[in-house]
Amino acid sequence: MNASFMNNGIDIRIEDAPGRALKFRHLSGKRDDTHNEGDRDFILELPEDFAEELIAAGWRVRLGKERPDGGHYPPSIKVTVRFDTVPPVIEQYTSDGCTPIDESTVVLLDNAQIDSAYLIIHPYLNEKKSRDGLKTPYLRNLRYKLEENPFKGVFEDE
Repeated sequence: MNASFMNNGIDIRIEDAPGRALKFRHLSGKRDDTHNEGDRDFILELPEDFAEELIAAGWRVRLGKERPDGGHYPPSIKVTVRFDTVPPVIEQYTSDGCTPIDESTVVLLDNAQIDSAYLIIHPYLNEKKSRDGLKTPYLRNLRYKLEENPFKGVFEDE
């Protein structure tokens, strides 16, 4: 995974993130134990060195907790997805081509088997509501490639 700043250090650009780096995807917008109705987000794991850069730049970063084996979980950010103001551009790629994803189909990402992803994340700081003065990450662009079904085409000759 490659992570860097773009647009004069404003946005984050993530390239070739493995699908396992996008955790706890909740894009349905349905209410559950940890989400209000309409809330959409996911956790994105980050490389250690880039997480330190984000912290220095004032981003809201979760540091990895200690694992039972003595190691640490990777640092991460919680990325908010909103369609009410400026909707993100989301595209799904397979061997069949590209499919645009919108508010009505974004729920597909909750259980998608993602091979790799490319993201642009934009910061937002609500100075009136932010108690800690940290920037909240919002999804601006996501392109992801689905893992191919190993049985694709099995019955096409019939």
